Amino acid sequence: MIEIKNITKRFDSETVVDNLSLAMDSNEFLALLGPSGCGKTTLLRIIAGIETPDEGQILVDGKDITHLPPHSRPTNMMFQSYALFPHLTVEKNILFGLRLKKLPKAQQHAKLEEMLEMLHVKELRKRYPHQISGGQKQRVALARALACEPAVLLLDEPFTALDRQLREHTREEIKALQQQLQTPFIIVTHDQEEAMGISSKMGVMMHGDLLQVGPPEEIYRQPNSLRVANFLGKVNALPLHRSPDGEAWLSVAPEFSIPMHAGEQTFNDTATLAIRPEGISLSTVAGGDAEGITGFESTVSDIQFAGARVKVKVQVSDALEWEADMSSDAITGMTPGEKVRVCFGRNACQLFPASTSTGG
Repeated sequence: MIEIKNITKRFDSETVVDNLSLAMDSNEFLALLGPSGCGKTTLLRIIAGIETPDEGQILVDGKDITHLPPHSRPTNMMFQSYALFPHLTVEKNILFGLRLKKLPKAQQHAKLEEMLEMLHVKELRKRYPHQISGGQKQRVALARALACEPAVLLLDEPFTALDRQLREHTREEIKALQQQLQTPFIIVTHDQEEAMGISSKMGVMMHGDLLQVGPPEEIYRQPNSLRVANFLGKVNALPLHRSPDGEAWLSVAPEFSIPMHAGEQTFNDTATLAIRPEGISLSTVAGGDAEGITGFESTVSDIQFAGARVKVKVQVSDALEWEADMSSDAITGMTPGEKVRVCFGRNACQLFPASTSTGG
């Protein structure tokens, strides 16, 4: 168990991590996700011992490691730059931490062979960092980090230097490796797709605050604020207000509102209705909407093909575009400038009351 309790870190007058608490189990893969400057890397460095918090505690298996130096902690960190020693061969880079621990040579050799085999870099053992590719450097850095059997492995944006195809392949390998080892991994990233694809638990950070923690699918489908929803992908939003007689009305455009089935979701006078692009369907057929479906007329402004899927933008009002994510087959014959009905069901919608629409 790893526990982060009320951690606060300030640089001069700026608070970069603000009273943050978090816990994770030994078999979890946690992704800390957020924009640049949100405090996620600082938090990782605090766990590693590179930075000292102004307040709070870090516990691993109940032991307080808050003030231990990095080399005395049961943690290891894989840096974004990989930080391999240029004057050491691959095998000597991997052995570095084991030699610092002064383990018996036989034990060092056995662990070296295990890491070379596990990370598929056996044929590179005598090469130097400048003689191997970026993907190979990443494997070596990972082997070095895992060789000392840390209680938790920390990964600081480890895929940044890789091309897209290699990044996806390596991501799958690291996820499988974590499941095999059952060692807790914490990865820092600003890439939403990466965070959701690799982790079993995800934490969304902004301005030093941890806004939401949970399984990736839960956070994507049930964000606790519009701020979290917007960060995890495109969100179509419109204001929703309740009339004096209690009926909910969706403000599609100035002087144009439509009744909205709010279902069991409650709010006072105003709220924001949010819908993911995949929750919208478009139809060129005129007429009413099915029961439980809300719809309004709009105009196609742009169509962007992406293979099996296509993004269709529709002009909701002079100042507002919505986006629908649909299969290519579903929009056959649709063209920019065409009138369509924008439809969505109650289950595709989420309401954010005015007090939490921006994440408060």
